[in-house]
Amino acid sequence: MNIRKHEYVEYIFPPFYESKKIEKHTDKREVLSENIPEGCIGYRFYARNVAYAQSDILRGNPRDISFTFYLNAEGVETLDEQGVREKFFEKVAFARDIMGKQKCSKIVVTRSGDFFPFKEGDKIF
Repeated sequence: MNIRKHEYVEYIFPPFYESKKIEKHTDKREVLSENIPEGCIGYRFYARNVAYAQSDILRGNPRDISFTFYLNAEGVETLDEQGVREKFFEKVAFARDIMGKQKCSKIVVTRSGDFFPFKEGDKIF
């Protein structure tokens, strides 16, 4: 059995609660400015081990996950701010539950107008 570490970029699409993600193999982790899929609101990098055994390919869980790069986001807010409560009123309870599970206290309002958890280390470009 041959085991190799592979690097991936994961492109993130809205909305958060049904987020579509596309992963692509990459040679290096660097800020992307080209070839970003249409509708993508952010991306992050991760690694995983891939084992090759005869005709089987086994993929390990993602690890060494980077922070998320959000593209042209509107800003970072907390759910306690008045404008955010009004804009996402019907989603606030849901968002608080998700944010508790994600262990973060802020959200990023993306260029699509949706929100995603904003964790320590995440960046807006």
